[in-house]
Amino acid sequence: MADATSDSSRQLAALAAEYWEVTMRHSPTYATLLGDHRYDDQIEDLSEDGDQAQHDALGSLRDRLARVDHGALLGIDAVTARLLASDLADRMRSIELSLIELRSDQMDGPHVGYLISAPQMAADDAEQAHMLTDRFRHLGTALDQAIERFRAGAAKGRAPAQLCIARSLSSIDGYLASPLDDDVFVNLTGPEGWPGEAAWRDDLRQAVRTSGASRLPAHA
Repeated sequence: MADATSDSSRQLAALAAEYWEVTMRHSPTYATLLGDHRYDDQIEDLSEDGDQAQHDALGSLRDRLARVDHGALLGIDAVTARLLASDLADRMRSIELSLIELRSDQMDGPHVGYLISAPQMAADDAEQAHMLTDRFRHLGTALDQAIERFRAGAAKGRAPAQLCIARSLSSIDGYLASPLDDDVFVNLTGPEGWPGEAAWRDDLRQAVRTSGASRLPAHA
């Protein structure tokens, strides 16, 4: 029994660690906020293909978790297994329901998520600083993908409530009306005493000017 318990516990630990890696890989902004800077130069893939890739990864974890001998799990391992199974099911169902097509109001959705997260980010060294600049150069791609998902939802008769859309537009209008020098992406906290900070902020300004130029009338 002890061997079966330890073997099941090891399998569960490996699956939990892999689940965390899948989460970080598919949610690079969240990873940055948690202090994991491996994906600072990447941004979320909001496309249907991106969702499918994440769903496949989660499905593989779910199937392997089901093959673990849950009867051999004791104490906190048994709780962990139930929580992992529940979280996997919830995330997969969210993708299956295409809930991203409905995520648009003044507090939720890609358009506001990046604005909220940027002030919480900080670059501890030059490498992280340049990686974050690369991420912001991809903002336009993420916004394009979000727009396509909203359009796909609307074509199926699925759309956020009119009030939510109005609030989203108000948030975006407020952002675009703000001066570039006050932009949340330009004013990230950089490495303390870094001689390259001025050039870095110029790069951030350029990234903000160009990343969404074809999507929104970016501020001057």
